[in-house]
Amino acid sequence: MTISLHRLTRINGLDGAHPHVVLNDVTLSFPAGATIGVLGLRGAGKSTVVKLLTGALKPTHGHVQRHGRVSFPIGSFGWMNRFMTGRENIHFLARLYGLDAPPLIDFINEAADLGPALDQHVAAYSGDKRSRLAFAAAYAFPFDVYVADEFLVGGPPAFRDVCKSLVRARQGDSTIILFTRSPSLVRLFCNVGGVMHDGTISLYDHVEDAIGHFYEIDSMARDSAATQTWSGGNDGGFWSEEMPADAI
Repeated sequence: MTISLHRLTRINGLDGAHPHVVLNDVTLSFPAGATIGVLGLRGAGKSTVVKLLTGALKPTHGHVQRHGRVSFPIGSFGWMNRFMTGRENIHFLARLYGLDAPPLIDFINEAADLGPALDQHVAAYSGDKRSRLAFAAAYAFPFDVYVADEFLVGGPPAFRDVCKSLVRARQGDSTIILFTRSPSLVRLFCNVGGVMHDGTISLYDHVEDAIGHFYEIDSMARDSAATQTWSGGNDGGFWSEEMPADAI
């Protein structure tokens, strides 16, 4: 099970003064059963592509074909209703995907270790508790394709080890597609690499080839920013950043 793009174009900001071509006539299929890490600089449009893959955004042209059940973005808070309890939120998600809630609740409770907080309103959760619920819920659902925006693991340090084990468990029978600016994260989890740049996505059978291409693009972006700064221009903050070590 995987996701395919067919002549996909997405242009952001068509209603504004500065449209941005995120993807330009891209056709590709993400390898089924692989864990694909697509690297892109800040501002490349990675979050936009995640929304396209999960169905939250529509393409400007072309279409996305989803083979199997596709996840909501891993670790996202968007599905949480802050005025509902953690348990009620899980029941809502279970109904949405046509699944039985009790096994999912057991899985999430064991992984996230929320205890009594599971029956508290999400509005009362600390940031750590929301992260634990978000990541545990994403891996609790038996999706065919998991899609992630920047992170595959999250929450407090001890919970990140739990997340890593959940990722490893899902790698056995699912496709995982990660869009990130962290070569370290790609090296840790991925067996297929990719680079998103200038409206295209290039895939590589060898992760190190993708990382090498990404560093070339990063170097050119830094040189360009330095030149603009030297001449009095504004670099606009368009820099690649490695994820901090404690985020992995």
